[in-house]
Amino acid sequence: MAVVRDALVDNRWWISSSRSRNPTICFLKNCLPDHREVISSEADDRYLWKVGDNAPVEGFSSSLMWNHLYGQETEVNWHKSIWFKGRIPKHAFISWLVALDRLSTRDRMRQWGVLVSPICPLCGTADESRQHIFFDCGYSKEVWSFFYSTLHLSPPTLIMELLRWIKSPTRHNNVNLILKLAFQASLAKANAEEAERRCENPMKRANENSTDEAERLFKRPALMTTGNSICTSEAERLFKKPMEAAKPNSTSEAKRLFGFSRSL
Repeated sequence: MAVVRDALVDNRWWISSSRSRNPTICFLKNCLPDHREVISSEADDRYLWKVGDNAPVEGFSSSLMWNHLYGQETEVNWHKSIWFKGRIPKHAFISWLVALDRLSTRDRMRQWGVLVSPICPLCGTADESRQHIFFDCGYSKEVWSFFYSTLHLSPPTLIMELLRWIKSPTRHNNVNLILKLAFQASLAKANAEEAERRCENPMKRANENSTDEAERLFKRPALMTTGNSICTSEAERLFKKPMEAAKPNSTSEAKRLFGFSRSL
């Protein structure tokens, strides 16, 4: 096994004689300690990681290295509304793009110079923007209100205020989790519906009942997950008898998420 002493030739670092201008070689030459300390040392060799101006440590921290290379962004106050335990990855990703306003809504596409109609394909009555398509449009508003109105809640109507509110809308953790899942599923459904209608006649399905769509939202196989702490009977009570949801029963029999009946 090689040791640090092997990097010494004629009592000096062999790399010190290199005349290369390669940035990596120059960096290594500047990082090397005094060779005399190595020669006289009787301590065992060990690996240490030094990141930036931090003291050398034995363990490697990927987060510390990432922040050193790319800088640490300011923490946003809505991140727990997007990245929470039990989230559906696809829906969380779409919600993250909505929060950052990075989806290809028609107002942004027109800013890029794309020749596209500004009218929302879901309602056909107003210009499409992030705020409109996910919160002001009659289609998406009815899907989302199907869930919060059942619980007699009054969430904010502006996107950033809603993201802060949805972190903890009630005192019950299971109810909060269901609402966050419902919120993200509503965003994902509105985004998918907009993309589908973008390629067809915008008014082709204008008469479709969006409340029925809300009922179907949690019955698709993609939304079923194992190991979730919410049982089927609790989800049933949540949207049938809101006041009973304040005392959720045991969740040991949970096999899948939101498998409530069609009779909502």
